Amino acid sequence: MEAVFTYILKVNALLILFYLVYRLALSKETFYKQSRWFLLSGLFVSLILPFVTFTKIEYIEVKQVIEESLGVVKISKEVIQEPLLTNQEIVFLIYGIICFGFLIKTVFDFIKLFKIINVSNSEKRNKLVYVNTNLVHTPFSFFNYIIFNSDVIHPTELENIIKHEEVHSNQKHSLDTLAAQFFIILFWFNPIVWLYRKSMVQNLEFLADNLAIQHVSDKVYYQRTMLKVSTQASNISIVNTFNQSSIKKRIIMLNSNQSNRKNIWKFGIILPFVTAFMLLFQIETIAQEKFVEEDTNKYSFSSGFSSIVNKDKTDKDLEVLEKMFSNEDQTLTISNVQRNESNEIIAIKLVFDSGKTYNQVFERKSTTPIDDIKIFANTDKNKEKTCGFLEISTTSEKGNKDEVIEVDGFETNENPKYFSIDNMTKNGKEVVLIVNGKIKVPTEKMKIPYDEELGEMKEITPAEFEKKYNKNSYDDKYYYEVETVKIKLNEKNTTLEVQPIISESETQPEPQNGMQEFRKQIAMKFRLPEVENDVNVTIVAKFLVSKTGQILNITIPKEEPKNLGLGEELKRILKESPNWKPGTINGKPVDVNFALPVSIKITANK
Repeated sequence: MEAVFTYILKVNALLILFYLVYRLALSKETFYKQSRWFLLSGLFVSLILPFVTFTKIEYIEVKQVIEESLGVVKISKEVIQEPLLTNQEIVFLIYGIICFGFLIKTVFDFIKLFKIINVSNSEKRNKLVYVNTNLVHTPFSFFNYIIFNSDVIHPTELENIIKHEEVHSNQKHSLDTLAAQFFIILFWFNPIVWLYRKSMVQNLEFLADNLAIQHVSDKVYYQRTMLKVSTQASNISIVNTFNQSSIKKRIIMLNSNQSNRKNIWKFGIILPFVTAFMLLFQIETIAQEKFVEEDTNKYSFSSGFSSIVNKDKTDKDLEVLEKMFSNEDQTLTISNVQRNESNEIIAIKLVFDSGKTYNQVFERKSTTPIDDIKIFANTDKNKEKTCGFLEISTTSEKGNKDEVIEVDGFETNENPKYFSIDNMTKNGKEVVLIVNGKIKVPTEKMKIPYDEELGEMKEITPAEFEKKYNKNSYDDKYYYEVETVKIKLNEKNTTLEVQPIISESETQPEPQNGMQEFRKQIAMKFRLPEVENDVNVTIVAKFLVSKTGQILNITIPKEEPKNLGLGEELKRILKESPNWKPGTINGKPVDVNFALPVSIKITANK
């Protein structure tokens, strides 16, 4: 519906542009033939141009990612149902009924016209059909038919009128009249459309008068004929009548001097307006993320998602997080969750399986509630994807500057020196890692300088492990050797990719009417399918809120079940959503990634 509404607005905007240019620059000129084609082209350009779009790729610098903030939108067929007709659909229904009324009126005009032609005497001369009938009072033409009543018009006057109508028929002016009527049917609500049709008809009369006057013997008598016939009216909207336009204006134009040919340039006035229209409304922007490098003392941010697991997360929240961070490239599994009497999490295990030779594992067991754990999944400038966990400790002493609180990531101070490696598993088995000849024990966090990285990992057998390191081996474990490799850094432009945590001074983007109203609108607009069995699922939509507030790059990483079209329905609603208020950092708008979980419950028809 929104696309149709936008199209109608664009068509009418273009019609207004063409009409204003004609009225202000061309209506007083005697370029009647050129004006005819100008006005006709205005109709066709208005219909076609809104379909013509040009693609522009815009690289956006993703400066920040957002924590889970939207909450879960709950949709239940039992509670919330979309009304039979929305306000927008009611408006379009009324619009369609009125359009149909104008169409019926036009059809009746056709029936009335052909009835007159069929029951009247006619004579064909030079491809034109002359119909003499007492059913009409005002002469008119329709394509190759010229209809008149010789009983009410003096023969000399009738000769002048027929010369005029022959011009209409020979030049197919009825095509112009029908095109204008078509626009009246579709865009009856726009007063400019009615004025546009009036200008088209008036210009056709100017053109017919200008040519007919060259074939009559007495020009003054021709003008008197115009005045005499002007008192007689026709009620058929699709024909060209002799008295259809302003007689005073026609007489003035007949006695006007021909316009200077140099003024033909005025027809080009429309071009910059059409060009501006295309630049403003007909360029489709496709957003692509762009990696940004900063100076040595600044961070360069990668794009991605992050969320916080705290002691108060429910089992439903954890299930949503699993879906949010799972896609074709990686799978997040949360297990071994234990709670105290206050239902706070005291133990948890998180595993990222990204298809590598080892998994990212984070496990905490305690008798006290866990510290906040940050889950992140990032994409760097080389499209390399990384995922991991960061424990945000709230109990460490401020004086302990060497404490490393990250798991498989950089430490959180402003001048990171190390990243750490936590426990790893492969196919459910523990991986024993030997880094630079040193065996990593399960309870140890091994520090590696940030200017080094792990080289190629080489698997060795348990027997080789015993022989080389003089340690006992176990068949239910894997053994890997790896050497660290120095990273060559550009001293002039060294950057560090981190995933910062949102601070209290930063504002998050939000819908224009607030998050609560946004959730309500999603629930109301969501079209639930009919199902044979009850459905209770949660899907996650990921999207980017640009610095201008647009919702871009909407994806549904994982959707089950897929055959219900729930993901496409959620995409539709998000695409039709109005622009948001953008997020800001230090008062400046930035691009922000969002993840929106939607819980859907559908009860089957019994």
